Amino acid sequence: MARSQTLQLYFDLDNPATGANNGFFAPDSAGHRSEVWVDDTGNHSQNVHVTLKFNDKTDVSVTTTVNLPVGWRFTDLNGQCLRITALIGRVHASANAASYDSPFTLGNVATNPSCTVFDAWIDAAGVNTGGGVINLVIGKPFLASGNGHSGNKDKYEFTVAVTVFVLDNSGTFQAFTAELDPQMDVNC
Repeated sequence: MARSQTLQLYFDLDNPATGANNGFFAPDSAGHRSEVWVDDTGNHSQNVHVTLKFNDKTDVSVTTTVNLPVGWRFTDLNGQCLRITALIGRVHASANAASYDSPFTLGNVATNPSCTVFDAWIDAAGVNTGGGVINLVIGKPFLASGNGHSGNKDKYEFTVAVTVFVLDNSGTFQAFTAELDPQMDVNC
């Protein structure tokens, strides 16, 4: 039984093919985990969704690493440097019995209502303190299908977006965004 599940994402601004020019998180590799769920034992899953069992009381979080080119640095705009937003929703598949849009609650308190959006702004000092690694804590699942003690496993998808402000090596301010949208089907 995993005690934690972390969605790991790697935003590589030093690689124009994935990061700075296209707004993608880098693909998973041995050098950096990205777009994978990693548990507390180091096991990883490249599933686009996470399966949660209410009884397990698993801690869930999203960790994003931002890799800057040499000479670049994080900077604040109006006191903020990096924003991370995670939206949680049920996997819409016949094998998923999830009855809540999110098993997580506001403030990670069992008696609070369901929470589907988690959002945090971090200033440059906070981003630098973490070495470009930001952890957005989602919490433990408190809401489950059935009576919550039946052993049901519910499946959820996370859509994650990151905005980061930097100064390049010439001192020019730049803003970049990346997003992870598992199986999103949007027609424009």
